[in-house]
Amino acid sequence: MKSIFIKAYTALNLGDDLFIKILCERYPQHQFTLLSPKKDAVYFNSIANLTVKYTIPKIDGLMAKLGAKYRVNSTLSRYYIKKADLVVHIGGSIFIQDEYWKTKVNILDKDLNKSKEYYIIGSNFGPFTEEEYQSSYKNVFSKATQVSFRDTYSYDLFDDLNNVCVAPDIVFSYESQYQETKEEKTVVISVIDLDHRENLKEYKQAYESKIIELCNELTTKNHKVLLMGFCIKENDDTAINRIKQTEQLKNNEAVSTYNYEGDMDEALALISQSKGIIATRFHSLILGLVFGIPVYPLVYSNKTTNLLDDINFNGDYTRIKNMKELKSETVLNQLFSEPVTDVAEQKIKSNKHFTRLDEILKN
Repeated sequence: MKSIFIKAYTALNLGDDLFIKILCERYPQHQFTLLSPKKDAVYFNSIANLTVKYTIPKIDGLMAKLGAKYRVNSTLSRYYIKKADLVVHIGGSIFIQDEYWKTKVNILDKDLNKSKEYYIIGSNFGPFTEEEYQSSYKNVFSKATQVSFRDTYSYDLFDDLNNVCVAPDIVFSYESQYQETKEEKTVVISVIDLDHRENLKEYKQAYESKIIELCNELTTKNHKVLLMGFCIKENDDTAINRIKQTEQLKNNEAVSTYNYEGDMDEALALISQSKGIIATRFHSLILGLVFGIPVYPLVYSNKTTNLLDDINFNGDYTRIKNMKELKSETVLNQLFSEPVTDVAEQKIKSNKHFTRLDEILKN
């Protein structure tokens, strides 16, 4: 049995929690350790081969604002990195350039130097604005045992490194445990809060107004609607409450709400039993494809368009900045008329993220 330390984004985000579930369940005979804030470890405590150690909340953010190079939780993380047989750094949008990026590069470099083996799997790279940002990470990535990206765009930025590969998002490898039900099905609308996103907040009114319009169109046609939040920390629930409490929807009993708070089985069951998904969250789109459910993507990031290009998505989609022009009829036709995109190939290829780990942990 090997000891494996997981570095991951832990914020009660359904997509990121699912990454950790997939990883631990793939290697049940090995023991994993994860650092997480206690309040965000709701789901992790149910994973038999995962031990959760608790971080000190907000301390590293405070240190960054004070300009200090030292990070308390990073030091704690490095303690477990040194003890582990190997490290798996798993996540999606974990390499976005921000004002603290040089500190983050330095932390990753130190982690790599302290580790026996270090795997970075499942991410995309960017967005970024400086060439130095890419070149700094290229130098650090070269020290890793393996770096696997989830889109061709990111892979092409580092394809001259011999330890880099590309495969479809890790969630494509998820094997559903949920069966079809005979109950009346619902359309899920994945919602995000644009107030939380500086580059998109100007489109908030158009985005939420269109969701209200779609809810009314769907319920008029006798469909039920579930407004679904994937991450309370990123204020999905705030946006959902604003939408549901409008005059148009507050008395509409066919429109209900759900926010993920750590019960992953419940959340995945709701998605798998839906008849269609209007997908803003990246992993609401992927889960719809995995479950064979018709989807209409509302795109807030290039990571989504990169995915759609990679899988040769055969449907339509709309960028959030163009929501005013979107016609409800276009969405409904895609949900109820268009064929579902076949992702059988992506389900197989997604396992490539784990190729080198399989060689070590399954043999």
